[in-house]
Amino acid sequence: MIIHSLFLGLVAALFLWIATLSPIRAGQPTSDQCTCHLEEEGVKKDGADVINGAACFRDVYTANDWCEIEVITLKTVGQQHQLLLSHLFAISAISEADDRVAAVHALFLGIYDNASKSTSFPDDMGRHRPTLEEILEKEAEKIATCISLFNEGSQQTIRSQEQPFVCRVSELSNWLVITIMIEKHIYSFLFSPPV
Repeated sequence: MIIHSLFLGLVAALFLWIATLSPIRAGQPTSDQCTCHLEEEGVKKDGADVINGAACFRDVYTANDWCEIEVITLKTVGQQHQLLLSHLFAISAISEADDRVAAVHALFLGIYDNASKSTSFPDDMGRHRPTLEEILEKEAEKIATCISLFNEGSQQTIRSQEQPFVCRVSELSNWLVITIMIEKHIYSFLFSPPV
């Protein structure tokens, strides 16, 4: 009887622990989150949602409607995401231009390099890295401004006239979305807001 009660207690504790790991749903994910929907309008039938992603790197290959999503942090591991956000928010506090560029490179190229280890397009990502590095350097100030807006909860879009670069805080999801297009790849860095 005592063993049976201990077993039931253990099962109940395990169930409660698993329940804390279940994904948090806040409506249907939008294209500004860890998703890949090739058809933006109407019924979502071609694509995927990563329902437990708090930060992701997404590569949409437009030549053959292919998408890859690399999860950086999970919603269920809040400390990990808060640490990532602290690194992100530190970029907007850096006043020296060279230091800001170094911080942008460290964070975003680190994410990119990690994703390139498991991609279906290693040659493309290897070839695109110098271009991405150059765009990140040229747009570091805009990235810092966009991160500040994200930290304040302000929805706004910042575009570059010369570069295939867009940084915005989504009105639908409040996620920070930094998108860079190189050839037929659309690379996006996606961050959910602080909890």
